[in-house]
Amino acid sequence: AEKAVLAFKRAGANGVIFYDKWHDGLVPHATRLTGFRTERDLVGLTIAALRKHGLKAVVYYSVGFDWNREPRFQDWVCRDPQGNPMGRCFPTDWMSFHSPYRQYVIDHLVEILKLYGPLDGLWLDIFSQPPGSRDRYTKEAFAAARGKPIERASPDELEEFNIETRRGFLLDIRK
Repeated sequence: AEKAVLAFKRAGANGVIFYDKWHDGLVPHATRLTGFRTERDLVGLTIAALRKHGLKAVVYYSVGFDWNREPRFQDWVCRDPQGNPMGRCFPTDWMSFHSPYRQYVIDHLVEILKLYGPLDGLWLDIFSQPPGSRDRYTKEAFAAARGKPIERASPDELEEFNIETRRGFLLDIRK
């Protein structure tokens, strides 16, 4: 970490964006929330070096994608109408913001801030949901919010629901 930060500083950088949880779900900080983590606290080492050399520290966190293979994560995956996991072209699953994964993300962000103190920023990437996910959590949330099954939703209703979902999640993170 020390060598990398010094190289950035010599190159004229005034800060670094360092990845915490990427799309693969692997966590490179000393988390107690999952066993799917690196052996060394790479985030802590990097933030300490950044502070020592006066550079800003921004932590990147992939919110919507996760490839953690712990069984509980499979319950939180967005599903297409046929019940298949929704993901992207690289190995990852799109996670439902209506499932317990939502609290997992919030707990992770709180953990990061408690471990490393104030940061210069958080980059919350892939802060989205696929339109019309049919996982049980999203179906229940849609029915509760709209009073009808998600299968009867129009494209506009699905988009409005997704916007409301992201807005509510951001407000929860802010708290």
